[in-house]
Amino acid sequence: MRVTDTQPEHLDLIVRSFAKIGVAIRFEGNTAICPAGQRLRIEEPHTTNLLAKIEAAPWPYFPVDLLPVLIALAVRAEGAMQFWNKIYEGGFTWLPELAKFGAHVVVSDPHRIIVFGARPLRPAVVEAPYIIRAAVALYAVAASIPGQSVVKNADAIRRAHPRFVENLRALGAEVEWR
Repeated sequence: MRVTDTQPEHLDLIVRSFAKIGVAIRFEGNTAICPAGQRLRIEEPHTTNLLAKIEAAPWPYFPVDLLPVLIALAVRAEGAMQFWNKIYEGGFTWLPELAKFGAHVVVSDPHRIIVFGARPLRPAVVEAPYIIRAAVALYAVAASIPGQSVVKNADAIRRAHPRFVENLRALGAEVEWR
């Protein structure tokens, strides 16, 4: 995947956070490149008795809008990771829907969760919250599981991505709005 017209000097923390889950992003000038086929594996922290962790907080920290995407990746990755949402107390209310796929997620408190990745997942019918990125994350997990899943009430996605389904179909996905 290639994203053009980026500002690499502002993306260091985002790039390092994706790398913690095994997603390497490199730059050629202002183009970000994420090669296909990377192994999702959570990086061990330097202090081995602690969990790997990603914290979301106001800029210049990691953006809270990207947490659901990284949570979806962590569900598929080998290892365990803590996510800390320092901004929204209700930011993890959608996780029971993620568990319907078989994801192993422990809610520590309203701001912190632990994802135990690489567990067997199964197709499911889930309800999307009215949180755009969480609905996208539920779709991403559903799309990574063989079989048919349904993400109900996903209209929130259209607010930010009006051509979401069309763009995914152009990439070869079998997806439709109902």
